[in-house]
Formats: sequence, C-alpha cells, structure tokens
Amino acid sequence: MDAAHQAQGRRSTILLVDDEAVHRYALRRRLELAGFAVIEAQDGAQALRQAVSGDGVDAIILDVMLPDISGFEVCRQLRASESASSVPIIHVSGIHVADRDLVHGLESGADAYLTRPVDEDVLIANLHALLRRRDVLRALSDELDQKRLDEERARDLFLAILGHDLRNPLDAISMSSQLLAKAPLSADLTQKMASRITAASRRMTHMLDDIQDYARSRLGADLILRRTPQRLGALASAAIDEARGAHPDLVVELVQASPDDGVWDGERLSRVIANLLRNAVEHGSAGRPIVVRTGGRDGWRQLSVRNEGRPIPDDVRGRLFEPMVHRTTDAPVASNMGLGLFVCRTIVQAHGGRIDVETGEAGTEFRIELPANPPAGSEGG
Repeated sequence: MDAAHQAQGRRSTILLVDDEAVHRYALRRRLELAGFAVIEAQDGAQALRQAVSGDGVDAIILDVMLPDISGFEVCRQLRASESASSVPIIHVSGIHVADRDLVHGLESGADAYLTRPVDEDVLIANLHALLRRRDVLRALSDELDQKRLDEERARDLFLAILGHDLRNPLDAISMSSQLLAKAPLSADLTQKMASRITAASRRMTHMLDDIQDYARSRLGADLILRRTPQRLGALASAAIDEARGAHPDLVVELVQASPDDGVWDGERLSRVIANLLRNAVEHGSAGRPIVVRTGGRDGWRQLSVRNEGRPIPDDVRGRLFEPMVHRTTDAPVASNMGLGLFVCRTIVQAHGGRIDVETGEAGTEFRIELPANPPAGSEGG
C-alpha cells in the first residue's frame, strides 16, 4: 500500500484490464496479497467506463490486445479525460517484438510497458514507484495551488492597505487645499496648511518609492544606489522633523555621537529612518518619547530607534521583515502597506549592512549597522 493511502487508512485501488479471465484471476490474487484492492474490466469500453466512474481508481494495468479497442487507444482516451488524465497506467503485452511497440505504448500515454510472462514482483514494484511519484506530484500541485491562493490573498490585502494608506495623505491634501481656497487666511494658517500638503505629498512619494523597491526585490533586481557623502545624524534630524510635521505632539529625542559619516544613498536611508519612526509611532505607547541614536566605531556606523510599549509577539518576530506582516492583531491597519520593515531590510542589505530588533517589556529597539564605505566590488556608487 502506498504511503498516502496508508495515512488515509485505505488500500490503493487497481483497475485490471484484460480479456483473458485466467490472467485476471492470477494477477488479482497476487495484487490483493500485496495489499491492493482490485476491480476488473474485460474490454476497452468497460475499462473506460470504470476508470472515469468516480470509483477512485489509483492505477491501471492495461492489456494491449483487447477485443474491442486496443489498449493504446484506451490509454489515449484516458489521458484526454479530465478525471483519469493523471492515473498511472502500466501496459502489459504478450506481443512486444520490437522497440517500436514499446515506443508506441509509452507515446500513447502509458507510464510503463511490461511484456509477458510478467514478473509479478517487478509489476508490483512498478505500481509502488508510480504511486509514489503520483503522490509527490499531487503534493507539489497542492503546494503550488496554496502558494497561488496565498499570493492572491496577499495581493488583495496589499491593494486594500494601499487604498487605506493613500486615503490619509489624500484627505490631508484635500482638506488643506479647501481651507487655502477660502480667503482670507492668516499667514500662520496658510503656512500650516502648506506644510501639511508638503508633508502629505512627501508621504505619498515615500509610499510609491517603497512599492517600487518592493517590486524590484520581488523580481530579483538589485537596487541602484546613488551614493554620496552623508551623516546619519543629519538624515535622522530631517526625518524627525518630517515626522513631527505629521504628528505635532510627537516627542523624539535624538542622541548623536561621532563618527556618523559614510557614503550612502541618502534618499533611501531617509526612507529607512522615516519607516522606523513611523513604526515606533504606530506601535509605541502614546505620549512616551521615542529615542533615536546615531554613532559609529571603526568602519561601521549605527542607528537605532527605540519606543516604549508592548513587546513584539514571538510568532511575529521571526517574520517581521517580510512583506504584509503586522506586529499585533489590534494594531492600526495603516503600517506603510505592510512594506515598511521589508523595505528597510532591503535597503540596508543593499548597502552591505544589517538590521535587527530587540524587544521586551521595556520597549522595542530597531538597530541598523552600515559600512561607512561601499563594500569592495559593490555597484551603484
């Protein structure tokens, strides 16, 4: 009995097709002793009916010489049917006198071709091998089907989150522009509305850039880095100012130490810091400070973002840097389309660096380390 049917507690069913009753009788007994269930057919028409009847035929032993339809034709019709197209078929013939007969049998769709007198042990070994192969192919097909369903769900989730996340900056732009259209406004209010539009536009630009980097990574394309001299402290300070524009009550402490200089893609690292800050705002304790630190030693530079709040669950932590993963079930839906931390890792690794997280009751800290200069042989600057 094959492994799949052992697990299910039932025997594999063999359809034995032969017009000679004595052949069927002898082979049936040997197959039943080997643990198979057997049903019989004495001609091609009966074989076709039983194979597609839904009785759960797992394999077919098919005589080539049948009184009504040749075994080759039966095999071709079975392969053309939806219900029996993948059932293993073994041709058995007493007239195989040339290689062309073997070729003809295999090209008609058979998986094996044996000649009489048939060694029953060899026949049963062939059945076991073919059923194992079928089970492997079925498992692979099921896995591919599940992967396709997972990808479809991820796509639908991505589109839902994208629509949600775009709504927030679009609403900010719409409300601010409507207020600006109402004259007269004070200079302070005009400046405030203009700042909101700028911040919302920048947020949408970051989102689109994240989508582009995500798409490139999924297609296996390397990020093209535009490296120029940068300072982590300056990049962090600009990102903090932008975050405060979106969250006026935000409390962020920036602790800078030297050295913090390096040759990096400043635009992309700004997005890394912005994503880490946004993550800290969404998941940190409201009103509690976020601490950003920069510094370095030897040829490496470090940046960390720490927030107080509940720790990241263990079952999420291992997948935290994958797309479409949210830290807590009751967290806000908007978390940069579920791409923020994935994009952070992609950009940091493109620079030859690394990113990790430490979490506990005292809070959560994301840390990145970057080589101050491009690794030898790196591209993009």
